[in-house]
Amino acid sequence: MKGQFWSWCLLLLLALTSANSCDKDPVVAGLGEEGYFVLGNFYGLCAGDDCIRIFKFNDDQLYADTKKVYPNLGSIYNGSYKKISNPHIDSIGHLLSGFPKELLSDTNDVFGCPDCVDQGGIYLELKSNDIHRSWLLDNVNSALPEYLRDYAHQIQRAIDLSRNR
Repeated sequence: MKGQFWSWCLLLLLALTSANSCDKDPVVAGLGEEGYFVLGNFYGLCAGDDCIRIFKFNDDQLYADTKKVYPNLGSIYNGSYKKISNPHIDSIGHLLSGFPKELLSDTNDVFGCPDCVDQGGIYLELKSNDIHRSWLLDNVNSALPEYLRDYAHQIQRAIDLSRNR
């Protein structure tokens, strides 16, 4: 009986560790050699230099978009990026490691109605291994699914910190 108990414990331990290793988040595992993470915000009815702020993060480096073109629904943003130094780069790295797995499995690429009533929107793009997707998020928190609300707030904070470099 004692031997059977320990056999079950060992079997349970093996099952738990193998299930945990199979559940690796591709985002947390790294972007890969060609991977990157793009985030930004945009405002259509706006004047000035801060209407479109988009940043690209890869290899622990931060780049600012110089094109500042309004993102299109359903397409990858074609930016032109210039490397910048930023003391707040860790906030972008934390966004990547905290990337919601639910977003990867969600079939939607638009959440809420970004910038429909001049409230602006958030652009997200992820290229990691075999993943290359982009999303547009509403700035109105209640228009987002629960799993995105805190993350959207963190994105806005990181963009604000990146702007104030």
